[in-house]
Amino acid sequence: MARTSNVHRDLKRRKMHAKHKDRRAALKQQLKESNNPREKQNIQFQLQALPRNSSPTRLKNRCAVTGRPRAYMRKFGLSRITFREMASLGLCHSIWSPSYLVDRALRWSCCPFDACSPSYFLILQSCV
Repeated sequence: MARTSNVHRDLKRRKMHAKHKDRRAALKQQLKESNNPREKQNIQFQLQALPRNSSPTRLKNRCAVTGRPRAYMRKFGLSRITFREMASLGLCHSIWSPSYLVDRALRWSCCPFDACSPSYFLILQSCV
């Protein structure tokens, strides 16, 4: 479980980003269209005047369940650990582990690590 202060800080950044997103996009578009160097400099000063935490690069993807910031899987919004637990319990839709379908040699040849067991292999069905 991540520290709650870090999770709350990230939530605060997401709110601030949503609040200033339109203004930032408008200034970026003006900067792109402008040809006058003085006008560009003025627009850049306006961009710098926005809060730092409103920048999208300051956002951190976190696991929806635990708040873990590393090993985040965008497709599911979970960390790898939470994803594996939920997949093994059958809580993730379109995920199944077909150890009886995959040839044993194929399973072990695809694995870059020696310590992997066949239960590590989850196949994603089409999520259309």
